[in-house]
Formats: sequence, structure tokens, C-alpha cells
Amino acid sequence: MQGKDLLIIDDNAEARAFLADSSGQMACFANILQACSFESGQLAIETSKNLGLVFCDIGLPDGDGMTLVRQSIALDIPTVVVSEKGDEDTVISAIELGAVGYLHKEIKSNQIVTAIQQVLDGESPLSPSIASHILRRLRHRRNRKDTPTQTHVAICGDSVLTDRELEVLQLIAHGYQYDEVADQLKISVHTVGNHNRNIYRKLGANSRAGAVYNAYKAGILRSDH
Repeated sequence: MQGKDLLIIDDNAEARAFLADSSGQMACFANILQACSFESGQLAIETSKNLGLVFCDIGLPDGDGMTLVRQSIALDIPTVVVSEKGDEDTVISAIELGAVGYLHKEIKSNQIVTAIQQVLDGESPLSPSIASHILRRLRHRRNRKDTPTQTHVAICGDSVLTDRELEVLQLIAHGYQYDEVADQLKISVHTVGNHNRNIYRKLGANSRAGAVYNAYKAGILRSDH
């Protein structure tokens, strides 16, 4: 993302200014671009050649912001939804599309900076309320399916999560950051990163949200962890 552009898509001028000012605290972006509508956002995604991150509202008056999320993800541009909408259907749809994060608009400036750093580190920024929606939906799905759960050795396709990887995954699922996981497990942050990369690979995910979501769907994690 270093030297890349950030695109902010939001019809609310104050929200765009807030995101731009907060993101400007990071020195990693060459330019911070703004789009005030679905049409201008779509044009920016189609014509900009240097996008490294997209912040996209999905409640746009002239079109479905989820279409823009899908479009930017198809171009392999990391995309974070920033929206007042936080219902379970919308959150799950965005994660399933491949959004690397989902933030509620109540987020503070320093949390925007943290979220950008998380994307840089290959993590997925999720507002706490958003994470709870994901866990609640997955709990409901799990109760309906009544899928057996492996709590010691977790099998993912042809790969197996080690006991330590499962411990890391359980902490990640509850929103802990790398340094907090390292502190909990008494290991280095570098080791946590290695475990996390292995977890992503084995679960076929490219983000924290995707890994947690796939783990619950596969029955590797229980919602009461």
C-alpha cells in the first residue's frame, strides 16, 4: 500500500472529510481521493491506476455500494466498508464478497489509523459491534446445522491446524490484536504473524474476517469460545 492512493466513497461530506483527515495521519498514501456518489466512485475505481485501499460506504443514494465493493475486490484492491448500516445480513454479505474489514461510522480518528495499519499488516479491521454480528449469525447457522466441532485437531481440507494455530485462531476470533495474542500465549509477535499466515492459508482466507468466518462455517470454532 506504500505509495498507493486511498479512495474514500461516501455521499456525506463530513464523513469524507473525517476519513480523509484521519487517514492523512498515515504517511503511506500518495494521494487521498474522494468520491461523493455511486457514479463517481465507480468511475474512480475504473480509471484510477494506483489504488491501494478503498473505504466505501454502502448506503449511497444513487446506487448499491455493495456493487462498488464487489468491483474493487475484483480488481484486487483491499476494500473496507465504513457504514452506518451494521445489520447481520449486510455485514455477512460484505465479508463473503471479500471485504477486508467492516467499520461502523461511530469509529474515532485514532481507530481509523489503527484500521489502516491492520490492513497493512494483513489483518482485518472490525468494529466490535460488527464482530458480534458475525459471531451471532454464525452461532445461529451452527445451531441449525448442529455440526460436530473438533476442539483439539482441526482439519481444513488437506491441512491440519496445530494446537497452537487453533489457540491463535480462537483469540483472533475474539478480536485480539497480534501483540495481545502474543501476550496471552507468551510468544513473540513475529511467531503470531507466522501462525496467522498458516491459518489463512489452511482456511483459504486472505483476511482475519474471512478466516474466522470460514472457521465457523467449517465447524472448527464454536461460538461459545
